[in-house]
Amino acid sequence: MTGGLAKRYARALASVAKEENGLQEMSTELDRVAGWLADAELSDALNSPALSHENRRALVSQVCESLKLSPLCQNFLSLLTDKGRLHSFDSIRLAYRELVDRDLNQLRATLRTAQA
Repeated sequence: MTGGLAKRYARALASVAKEENGLQEMSTELDRVAGWLADAELSDALNSPALSHENRRALVSQVCESLKLSPLCQNFLSLLTDKGRLHSFDSIRLAYRELVDRDLNQLRATLRTAQA
């Protein structure tokens, strides 16, 4: 997915999350989903052409329920599944994080030290 398309999805999600006063909470949920999608076996199954759209959607729904995600996050993942864009989730998540950081005036940094 191009950066522009990921940003559009992120902006749309941020707009709705902001209306519900849940910008930061959504970011946390998206990070949890990213951890779930990092599982190679699950990722392979979701991207397999052998898996029907209905089964893919059912699998995403089951995971959403097990992670106890908000209805907004569940709907967003369903949308990505329906549009065939679940493979671009991480790009969208990172674009969303940038929007939230900017909106909340946060700055991310990495600290490196010579000693632990």
